[in-house]
Amino acid sequence: MTLASYLKLVRLMHARQLLLNSDKTIEFIANDSGFSNSRVFNRNFKKWKQKTPTEYRNAYKKYYLTEK
Repeated sequence: MTLASYLKLVRLMHARQLLLNSDKTIEFIANDSGFSNSRVFNRNFKKWKQKTPTEYRNAYKKYYLTEK
């Protein structure tokens, strides 16, 4: 695994946690996770999880307890 691939994976894992444990917008999560924009984030997330960030949030958020 290259350094760039590793960094992208770390960013995606951070974004996944935000998707499941917050109600922040996709745009906010993309920026907070280090992606240049939400379009790049959506493309990379879908390649990683075979679902868009919104699809992933809707499918799995119910299994996680959210802290408010």
